[in-house]
Amino acid sequence: MTCEATAYDDFPYPGSVYPQTHPNRLAVIAELLGMTPAPPDRCRVLEVGCGDGINLIALGCIFPGIQAEGFDLASSAIAHGQRLIDELGLTNVRLRPADLMEYEPEGLFDYIIAHGFFSWVPEPVRERLLRLCRQALAPQGVAFVSYNALPGFHARRLVRDALKFHAGHFPDPRTKIQQAQAMLSLLLSRRSDDEYAALLRKEAEWIVNRDNQAVLLHDDLAEINEPYYVRDFVAKAQQHGLQFLAEADFHEMNESVFPESIARLLRPMNLLLREQYSDFLKCRRFRQTLLARSEVELERDIPPHRVKTKLIAAQVSPRSESVCLDPGVVEGFVGRNGAAMQVDHPLTKAALLILRDHWPRPLTFDELVAAAADCLPPHLAPDEASQEGLAEILLHGFRSGLIELHKVRGDWSIVPSERPAASPLVRSMLRRGDYQVASLRPANVRVDSPFKRQLLLLLDGRLDRPALARELADRLERRELSLPPDAPPLPQLIETALNQAAREALLR
Repeated sequence: MTCEATAYDDFPYPGSVYPQTHPNRLAVIAELLGMTPAPPDRCRVLEVGCGDGINLIALGCIFPGIQAEGFDLASSAIAHGQRLIDELGLTNVRLRPADLMEYEPEGLFDYIIAHGFFSWVPEPVRERLLRLCRQALAPQGVAFVSYNALPGFHARRLVRDALKFHAGHFPDPRTKIQQAQAMLSLLLSRRSDDEYAALLRKEAEWIVNRDNQAVLLHDDLAEINEPYYVRDFVAKAQQHGLQFLAEADFHEMNESVFPESIARLLRPMNLLLREQYSDFLKCRRFRQTLLARSEVELERDIPPHRVKTKLIAAQVSPRSESVCLDPGVVEGFVGRNGAAMQVDHPLTKAALLILRDHWPRPLTFDELVAAAADCLPPHLAPDEASQEGLAEILLHGFRSGLIELHKVRGDWSIVPSERPAASPLVRSMLRRGDYQVASLRPANVRVDSPFKRQLLLLLDGRLDRPALARELADRLERRELSLPPDAPPLPQLIETALNQAAREALLR
């Protein structure tokens, strides 16, 4: 299928991986709610509006057993991704230029992804997307659809309308971007302390801090940008035989983030009404909604024992320098996104410390219990009751965003080997000049340091540390690389960078 050139060809949207769309995450949520989705490492994935396909390419590198397909109107983006696929020798990822209105799926897909698409296309295309989800979704499949949400988008619309009023009539995209940036500067220059000025500054700062002209053009200056109340989006999905499953960020559905007086009012509501009232209370502006076929029976009350069949990970830190594992002693733990938990359960406190030390590699429940038990005195050895308590607290941690649950474990090393090897995808992305690379989790990792970039490019699994040091020393001598005068010795720099790369899941 041949596609006409689009604005995305002239101003490519930045490629990225989207952890919230990962089949690992979608499968866990579906299983917790009583579904039997396909294994994330042996599934069929379709991405609508895939751009350069890096989200699927990362999956294909991690899971050789998947079959991934993506399409996009921007032929240049597809060609860009195809070059990377060819370089990596992937046979399980297929990209093609296509128009959704003409696209016909071949077979069923276990996971369908449409991220950053729904709000920015005409109404007939939105309807076609939902029809496609119904048509091509496997019986126990999960569809991911993100969209701008109300009421929060009302605030963003204030700035969007100002940008479009000032810059929208310029036909040339570059001029349009320049004029929009000038308007943003004008909005930011208003230093009044009144509430309207503060709101304008907050929204304008959010746009400026993204620092990407293509995003400004395609998102904020787009002719179409339609937000939805969650009730209205779900109603549209129901018309196509789909039902609300959950939010991809599962912790967003946790009413306990509100004061108890508010949470008490929300709990008796049905799920959709509770979600809508939560959006009003949060002034929510973006949703990442998961859908399932309407005939699928869901179990909304999640039994804690389902956590025992999952892999568990957490980037968590204790609030105190020395954690007391004794029963009844409350210890605080905080996650990377501000999620927090107070725990007095000995096995759970030990387990959280184990998860901290193993991040980012997830552990099975049995592995976690065994490792935590080694930290406890004999009289606190985990029995069945304490393990049930651990499962219940881990489920609570997942609901609050402190704990990650996975279905399968990716193949990466958290300890650099004797001859370290970076992911081939990371090295390919660095070679083509990317400063943001896809890790093996996958996640987006920024690699700005010239030293770290050159080190990662050398990590093909053939060089040990002395050989790495000699190669980097030669580059320093040839002035292809420079270090600050106060930099530590080269072997120390290498070891620090290798350990950081391992913690970022960049190493095999």
